[in-house]
Amino acid sequence: MLYIFTPTYNRKHHLQQLYVSLLQQTNKNFIWLIVDDGSSDQTNELVKEWQNANQIQIIYEYQINQGKHAAYNKALEIMGYNGFHVCVDSDDILSNEAVDMILQDCVRVSKLEEFIGVVYPKIERKSQLETKWLPAEVNSVMIPDIKLKFGLNIETCIVIKNEIASQYRFPIFESETFLSEELFYIFLSNYGSFIPHNRAVYYFDYLEGGLTNNIFSIWVRNPKGTFYFLEKRKQYILDTFHGFEKYRELCKVKLNINAFRFALNDRSWMKGYGIVDYVMLPVTLIIKYKRFCPKSN
Repeated sequence: MLYIFTPTYNRKHHLQQLYVSLLQQTNKNFIWLIVDDGSSDQTNELVKEWQNANQIQIIYEYQINQGKHAAYNKALEIMGYNGFHVCVDSDDILSNEAVDMILQDCVRVSKLEEFIGVVYPKIERKSQLETKWLPAEVNSVMIPDIKLKFGLNIETCIVIKNEIASQYRFPIFESETFLSEELFYIFLSNYGSFIPHNRAVYYFDYLEGGLTNNIFSIWVRNPKGTFYFLEKRKQYILDTFHGFEKYRELCKVKLNINAFRFALNDRSWMKGYGIVDYVMLPVTLIIKYKRFCPKSN
């Protein structure tokens, strides 16, 4: 069984195109699990119409607005231990053969204990350009390493075995509505790796108000969760990287942490500041101004 999990918040009009793409699937052996994170745009009424049409199986769950990570927690609770799931955002679509290809790959994953899922590159719909991808000889990868080891700052479509995924829950920080999904992938790295496939299954658009374009301002609005995530990334690097790669990535995460503290006017960094921190101070300040200071028009 494949669950297609879609978290949504006031994206009623965007959901329509995803619904159409799911109707066009050549293989309809899936459940569309929609977790509505507090929408006020009558998303529930639209989904009810689709459920009544009964062309695909849909589960709809509503919760008070808490953020995508909280919606993911609800989805993990509903899906349980069986099958696989893939998260498809409300403003994205799948290729017509996506479910069929994903299910074929899931059969392979089920037969190999060392794997817990499959990862594909997402394709930007407007450009249709081929996305940079992992070297052909790479046949196993941890999700955080796609960026940290291979230097690919790209969007990915990730299919995960629920037997493993169901063991995780994102922490919830009071008054915060964002937490990086990298935390989930760091957790999963303790249980196995992913098969990378360069297949066209998932299409997305960059949106002006989207997460990718506004990540650093989102960090500032969610400081507790951001510090938690950066510390977990730091620990992942310490545990899994070696040699020059290790120190390079540790420097990067340290720069992010220090620049973020500056942006929040958090002076606690001064207590544990060492020689390396002072050496990196000019770069830290540059990062602070580039990422966290509002741009004037």
